[in-house]
Amino acid sequence: MLPLLRLVTDGEPHRLVDLVEQIGDAFQLTEPDRAERLPSGQERLLNRVAWARTYMAKAGLLEGVGRGSVRITDRGRSLLAEKPQRIDMRVLKATAAAWKMRPRCLGKQAIAGSTASSKRTASDWI
Repeated sequence: MLPLLRLVTDGEPHRLVDLVEQIGDAFQLTEPDRAERLPSGQERLLNRVAWARTYMAKAGLLEGVGRGSVRITDRGRSLLAEKPQRIDMRVLKATAAAWKMRPRCLGKQAIAGSTASSKRTASDWI
């Protein structure tokens, strides 16, 4: 999630489709990597970036500005100023708690832990 937040630091609105391309470029993903699909048929990279956007918006780090566009918030800037090494569900939950928020999507099942796999790609960690 950190790479996505770093891409929007200028405070301007950014279209999700453009951010997906920039994330793919940042991770030097090949065309086959970018075209990889989930069983649902959706592109994996788009899915991961969209969920990262959703979770960060629920934690107050991003805000929607029109259909398919986001912008960083003051909370997002504050978090980046702390120079985190990564942003994951634990960081989002702590951020939401610090701001006295209780977003439902940051519930305990999202924090329950993750299973590391050597077959995961950069897009799995966005």
